[in-house]
Amino acid sequence: MILMADSVSPYAIPGAFRAYSNRGVAPYSNGGYKWSAAAVSSFPRHLQGIDVNGQAPELADALDSERFDASPAEVPPWRARRAGIAGARRDHGQVPGWPKIYTSIAPGGGYGVAPIIDAIAAAGQERIRHWWIAWYIYPHIPTAIEVAAEIRGLTGRTVDAADIWGCQYASLGSYDLSVIYQPPEWV
Repeated sequence: MILMADSVSPYAIPGAFRAYSNRGVAPYSNGGYKWSAAAVSSFPRHLQGIDVNGQAPELADALDSERFDASPAEVPPWRARRAGIAGARRDHGQVPGWPKIYTSIAPGGGYGVAPIIDAIAAAGQERIRHWWIAWYIYPHIPTAIEVAAEIRGLTGRTVDAADIWGCQYASLGSYDLSVIYQPPEWV
């Protein structure tokens, strides 16, 4: 099982996320919680980063689309820019840093899975294949099938379980914890 932590305070993340090969972190690439280069490099396994405002696809391989972060309308242009950047760096037939979209499972407030699906459909883009869904049900670690079923139950939308990259299932005070179902693409 692969676990990943993220935090607005990187040094609050437990040392296990440095020591164990099945654990890594997701640093913030911009915004008020941007991690320093020293903080990022202190973790041997990390994502390229999380873009919180949709302005830095070259710095991040995940876009945070929640209230106070990038809006669902910003997802399609971010994906297009990110695909262009990643497409220029093809390696062994795979696109490094394939874009991940982080959002809440809960519908409402103009954010979440349903408005993002609508935005990418309106833009004529293919479905998202790397969802990172926030669904806080600690201590239970959900399967991707459970996450997909919950999305369908809450929103009436169908997201293929194979397209769910990860689920943030716990907020443990100083950091959040996710289970990762697909290869994490640590850098």
